[in-house]
Amino acid sequence: EAQGEVGIRLSSLYCNAIFTNPVAWPYERDVLVSLARLLKGFGAPVLVLGGGPSEAAARPHTAEDYKAFCRSLEDIGRRTKDLGIETVYHPHLDTFIERRDQLDRMMDELDTRVAGLCIDPAHLAHTNSDPVDALKTYVSAVRYMHFKDTRVDPALTGIDRYKAFCELGAGVVDLPALVDVLLDANYDGLAIIELDMSEKTAEQSAIESIAYVRDTLGLTLRPAAAEKSAA
Repeated sequence: EAQGEVGIRLSSLYCNAIFTNPVAWPYERDVLVSLARLLKGFGAPVLVLGGGPSEAAARPHTAEDYKAFCRSLEDIGRRTKDLGIETVYHPHLDTFIERRDQLDRMMDELDTRVAGLCIDPAHLAHTNSDPVDALKTYVSAVRYMHFKDTRVDPALTGIDRYKAFCELGAGVVDLPALVDVLLDANYDGLAIIELDMSEKTAEQSAIESIAYVRDTLGLTLRPAAAEKSAA
């Protein structure tokens, strides 16, 4: 209804899977392909993958784990490309790829021609990883970007790390430097303003983050619906 009445467009779906379990994978793959077809119907351009067993929940990842993980991402990536949809993986707290060293191992193995990367700087910041350097290193593989900020405190654990996510400009993420990297690379994909949990209201948090994007970052928000109205 929102898409039809006010022009709000679905940009993506975030979907968790195990990826490394050969018994579960055929079922996971079929579900993800079905979701990609749903995205196709909405005209959404990206399938965002997350999940996979974290080292804390399972065991240290082996080289074979990374191979199985990346083959699964590539499998989905090839299938969604046939639908005109990009597949990206989102390094995320409590998943297979959380830290920069894990991201490096994934990127050494992954065929980025068929599966790309979503950088979420707030999640990387919570693992003492430098999101600006990660973006600079892998920007050619980035197909989707989260603009997200957070307050980082080593004492935070579990769900409290997610509660530390905040409005843009209220945390420690160097968003101006991230924007510089994207502009230097002529990035032309989507950038999503994201906040998992608002301590205010969703509307107020969105207003504050949008103001930061416009007034501090000096960017112009131009959603497709607005462009059509202007035309």
